[in-house]
Amino acid sequence: MRVGAQTCLMQEIYSPDRMFQMISEAGLDCVDFNINDFVSNREIFTNNATPLYDGSLDEARAILRPYKDAAAKHGVGFYQTHAPFPTIAENPRMLQVIRRCLEACAYLECPYLVVHPSFPGYRERKNMENYDEWASNIDFFSELIPTIKETGVRVCLENMFTGYNGRKMEAICSDMGEAVRYIDALNGAAGFDAFGFCLDTGHAMLFAKDQRKAINELGPRLFALHLNDNDGYEDQHYAPYMGAVDWDAVTAGLRDVGYGGALCFEIGGSYKRVDPAMLPALLRFTAAAGNLFWEKVHG
Repeated sequence: MRVGAQTCLMQEIYSPDRMFQMISEAGLDCVDFNINDFVSNREIFTNNATPLYDGSLDEARAILRPYKDAAAKHGVGFYQTHAPFPTIAENPRMLQVIRRCLEACAYLECPYLVVHPSFPGYRERKNMENYDEWASNIDFFSELIPTIKETGVRVCLENMFTGYNGRKMEAICSDMGEAVRYIDALNGAAGFDAFGFCLDTGHAMLFAKDQRKAINELGPRLFALHLNDNDGYEDQHYAPYMGAVDWDAVTAGLRDVGYGGALCFEIGGSYKRVDPAMLPALLRFTAAAGNLFWEKVHG
């Protein structure tokens, strides 16, 4: 059984040893590692050099070694890693950042890197002439294929949203048919299953998506999950059953497609809502939900 949670916020509060001890004691056996929290977006998008993304691979490994060692000590695996975002395909630095994330995943023995596909906000897009979102993303992700081959780490795209005048609006890969086209085109270019999908249940909830149908449309392309809840209006990243997501539909879809990957919960919103002293209890609740979901999926 593989049930995990993201590490954001805990990375800021606890030492690697204490963080992975808490995760293990809660009954979780893997993580969605927030490598995006090591360096601010400003440092990335203003092209400020950082040891993690611009130093040698040995320097990057030295930064990550305490996390790798602590995880191994407490029997916790790295199932997926969250790349920095937003992804700006037109910024050449993004390729260096994502390539280094792939190398970091390989060092952590983490099989999947979740990368948000590139898209402008609705307001910006209105003012962009001749913008080709498809070509921009196909070109960007295709550039990663050599590093994917070298590292053996797969890249997972994710369903996204944007907004305008206070309203949430669907963005790239929110439609599963479009997501399938991206993945199949990229895998065709790679010649193997280099790319898959990470379904974010919270993002799908914002548009009242039929979660079971969405999962069935993705089928074997579904490599990873961002399981989280919300009220259907805001991207709150709550723990399961704290919002409006139909979890029976989610688990039924996962059962339909024979999903065998980890059930990873992206619930940083709930982390922020409780006193840090409550985090161990919240992690135990998350593990209990994950165990229930696993039973529903696998019997």
